[in-house]
Formats: sequence, structure tokens, C-alpha cells
Amino acid sequence: MGHVSRRADWLDEAVEVLVVREFARPDVLEAFVDREGPEEVERARVEILKIEEELRQLEEDVEVGLVTPRIASARERALQRQLEELRQAARPRLVDPLVARLADAEDVLAVWRGWGLDQRRAALRVATREIRVLPARVPGRNTRPPVEELVRIVFGPPQG
Repeated sequence: MGHVSRRADWLDEAVEVLVVREFARPDVLEAFVDREGPEEVERARVEILKIEEELRQLEEDVEVGLVTPRIASARERALQRQLEELRQAARPRLVDPLVARLADAEDVLAVWRGWGLDQRRAALRVATREIRVLPARVPGRNTRPPVEELVRIVFGPPQG
């Protein structure tokens, strides 16, 4: 069997299309969140519920006259600070900032095209498990095949 080559510009465009398609999905970040430390996240979520209940109780105590508004206000500020810290701890962390930049972009294509080759390669290293150039179906064909026939990309953080 003879060797067949792929046009580099077609491959670049295929990768671009697949990256944009993947990162435009609303649920794309689910594959890229750091799953380390689920116990800490769960503890933070439990503590959030406790503090929210304490804030509700504090409000009721003011309404019935058990606590003065001034004391309640001071306690509420302290609880709100705690709550914000716990919400940060409970929020999933992204594995890589390049993934976050693509996923948060209003225009994924503009972000991708705004990056240089080194940044694109770095993003692909952290956003993919596998990139495979697929064999050409018909040697010498000079019409552009669909992107799915040019390259296969398995998205998600690299494993291992």
C-alpha cells in the first residue's frame, strides 16, 4: 500500500473546527474539572448549608426580638465572609487556565485564532487525550473531505 499525505492547511482547519465545536458546548467544563479532593468540597458544601441555616435563624431571632439588629448585622457580616470562602472551596477547579479561557469565551474561534502556534499547541496538550490524523480514503483526491474524515480528537484532560 502506498503512502498518502494530508494537506496541512486542511488539517489545521479541521482541528480548529473541532476545537470550536467542542468548546462551544455549554457542558464542556465538566470534563475538565479537577476531581481531586472531593471530601473537602463536600465538607464545604455541608458547612455552607449550616451557615445559610444560621443566617435564616438570625433573621428570625431579630424579628421576634431575641437579637438586636446591630448584633445581628455584625454576625451576618462574619457569616457572609465565611460563606464566600466556603463557596470558593466548593467550586470545582479547572485543571488548566487555557481550557478555562476557551470554555469561557463568547467567541471560541476568535480566542483560538488570537493565539499563536505555541499557545494553540499548549491548549491542545492540556485539552486532549488523543489527536489522530486519519488515513486518506481516496489517494490523490483534491476535494476537501469532512473534518471528521481528516482528524479525530478525543477531548478531555490527558490521563496518566
